[in-house]
Amino acid sequence: MNKQEFLNTLRIIFKKANVLDVESIIDVYEEHFAVGYEKGLDDEQIIKSLGTPKEIYTSYVEAGIITDEIGQEGTKRTVNMQAIYKRLEEYKAHLLPQLPGVAKKASHALLTVASALTYIVGVLLFIVTPAILFLLSGSWQPLANVTPLPAVSIVTMAGIAGLGLFGGLTCIYAGSELNNVCKR
Repeated sequence: MNKQEFLNTLRIIFKKANVLDVESIIDVYEEHFAVGYEKGLDDEQIIKSLGTPKEIYTSYVEAGIITDEIGQEGTKRTVNMQAIYKRLEEYKAHLLPQLPGVAKKASHALLTVASALTYIVGVLLFIVTPAILFLLSGSWQPLANVTPLPAVSIVTMAGIAGLGLFGGLTCIYAGSELNNVCKR
């Protein structure tokens, strides 16, 4: 479920219950999403922290935020907006302390993966470079009816060897630096 689906479902539930001022409630939950986006959360994480629209409606009734009001048109439910804003502040207070830990875990995981990938690329460069040099060292005929490819000059081969060596060393160095950053 994304933000729009969540808000539409919430709107439908509150309208079915004959709640006045549904858009004020929706505005509050749009602010929840804005706060979550500022903290780097996506729709799924924000919705998970808010609960389902039915749970939200039930919590409004149980907390006395939605109350029955009997008027000429029959029973209508009204919304106590001060209670809603109080809940928004509680949500912010609950969400903010969690974010540094979540960000640290995410960056640690990303750095670990990046470090491993750079090590792998470095090792692959060390393995692939001699294979390429071997293939280029002599003339060879890839297919029976094709003219053989000429051998590559020693200068070109030295350049390829240097590129493979320094490329592999650079990747391994970058991997070790990422690993060091990850350990901090």
